[in-house]
Amino acid sequence: MNFTEIPIVQRDEYDVTDSVKLNGSPGTGKTTQSFRRYIEALDERNTDVEDTCVVSYRVSLANDLIRRLRSLGIVEDKDTDDLEKFGTIHAVCKRLLNVSHKSMVNSTHKAEWCENRGWKYYADDDEDTVGQLFFDVLDWLCINNKSVNDYSIAPAYEEFVAEFREVDLSDIIKSWNEYKVYNGLYDYHDLLSEVVRKEITPDAEILVVDEMHDVYPLMFSVINMWSEKVEQDNGTIIVAGDTQQVINSYQGAHEKYFNQLDIPEITLQESFVRPPESHWNTATQMLSKSHTPRDITTNVEGNIYEISSPKLPSRDVNNPRDILHSQSEENDSVMFLARSRAQCRQVSKSLKEDGILFSGSSGTLSWSRRNNAKRVALYHILQTLSTYDGEDGKVFAENSGKKFDADDALLFIQSVPAKYIDGEKDDFELIAKSENEVYLYDFVQNTTDEFWIDLTNGSDSLDNLLVKESVKSWLQPALENNDTSLLESEQLDVAIMTIHASKGSEADVVILYDGITTNIKNSMFTDSEKRANEHRVWYVALTRSKRDLVIVRDAFDYTVPILGGDLI
Repeated sequence: MNFTEIPIVQRDEYDVTDSVKLNGSPGTGKTTQSFRRYIEALDERNTDVEDTCVVSYRVSLANDLIRRLRSLGIVEDKDTDDLEKFGTIHAVCKRLLNVSHKSMVNSTHKAEWCENRGWKYYADDDEDTVGQLFFDVLDWLCINNKSVNDYSIAPAYEEFVAEFREVDLSDIIKSWNEYKVYNGLYDYHDLLSEVVRKEITPDAEILVVDEMHDVYPLMFSVINMWSEKVEQDNGTIIVAGDTQQVINSYQGAHEKYFNQLDIPEITLQESFVRPPESHWNTATQMLSKSHTPRDITTNVEGNIYEISSPKLPSRDVNNPRDILHSQSEENDSVMFLARSRAQCRQVSKSLKEDGILFSGSSGTLSWSRRNNAKRVALYHILQTLSTYDGEDGKVFAENSGKKFDADDALLFIQSVPAKYIDGEKDDFELIAKSENEVYLYDFVQNTTDEFWIDLTNGSDSLDNLLVKESVKSWLQPALENNDTSLLESEQLDVAIMTIHASKGSEADVVILYDGITTNIKNSMFTDSEKRANEHRVWYVALTRSKRDLVIVRDAFDYTVPILGGDLI
């Protein structure tokens, strides 16, 4: 069905110009309904895109709406000026404050500051470092609108002080803030607090907020301030969420923030894409341990598999690579999920050793989706070039008809030293910038004979390219992997995420590692709030797949099962 033909739920009762909040279970089309209402409201209100604000939990959701706007001719292909108020809440706040990307705190800044204190920041094993735990404490204080003197109630504080005796963090936090001021830097939570402090609101007739159920106090302060302004100006507010998917309660998230928005609520009751019925039944059994699941209609078909894993990291049978091969098909998206960052890091180590390229969430030893795309582009072109080595390689390449995506080709060309280019490098890059595809013939026409000698040797070609050592360390095992059964699609769309980071995401195949720490298990017995939150966490995990759900057991020696046989 064409996007514009998708019916808008309860349109007769609530016009597209009316403010509404959409509450629905996974796969019921919350985002789709939000976007349908938004696009129709643009037309009904005769509003320009530049006079709207769209806030999403993930960058990809905002980009999806932008693609739809372009496909409908509402926004020009190259037009970005109208889209300044599209993106994550942090991105929108950054633009409202005119903060440059270079002014944002990154891991290098944190590591430098930690080193000056004699602390370790980067993890080289499966444990969070002192530096990471400190920033976990600080972030929790800031996003919960707490005073720095409240540090002892932050969830990560207990682990942090395990490395020290009792310590006064207020002075250490002051030191970090002074470091930021001296270097002109902003933490991500600083963007939100500055917008609230300065009472900055976007000039918007329509405000869209996705994944509203899992906002924390500071985020709600921003959204509530913006909503009140839109309401005062008789604008339209469209909010989407699922109060049964609140899984970031450790960050201060609570369903009350969704409920506090005083606008009409629409409950969505039919699932279109996911989860399959068998997954839904399993997920609701988990959720029902602490909550009353909604009734939804789902006719999606899917499978659940169970696999016993060796202890990770490992190359034994049923290691992550084996599971990836056995459970995925061509053009599949695949998501590895685990409860903690430490568990994800062990999965990452196994995949990296076996030459799999993947993206992932923060703290999982993964790269961002954008940076992983660069690695994948280099990998595929180097892999292709390696089949054209030898004296006749250039001749065969010229007549092969092989072609590459233009963006991939451009990334590769930019990594090629000028000495291998026959003519001006800018002219070769222009081909990739002006076409949708670049043929291997174009490579032949624009490169020297030395190119076909030095850059057709697979992993041995890496030292002849302009790429960082960190990139080489990932490409080396991938190019040395002689298993030609590895599907290109697997290299393109594999992600490793914590369950919390997967919120709002989906994949054809979800490989879910069973297991929680004894600390989490013990807290579930003693704290009803934590028990309810944990059930919601695994409810989210069990509803990410569109087709196949693979439950992997026994992978970690420090966890206990939570997905019992009664669920599967």
